[in-house]
Amino acid sequence: MGLIQYMEVHPKVDLISRTVMVAAGDMFHFCLIFIIFFAILAWLAHWSFGPDKIMFSTFRIAANTCF
Repeated sequence: MGLIQYMEVHPKVDLISRTVMVAAGDMFHFCLIFIIFFAILAWLAHWSFGPDKIMFSTFRIAANTCF
């Protein structure tokens, strides 16, 4: 919290910090939905191509390949 208070010293940086604080809730929900959607796609890639392709053989490797 101290960094955000320090950012309020300059007006233009204050605008950025206020924008981030206002958008924090929306950014959290976007990231949550993105992570869930990405995990589903990585699992589908692992499930579909895992037996045949080494790049999708495990969920971790499939997620890394999809990223």
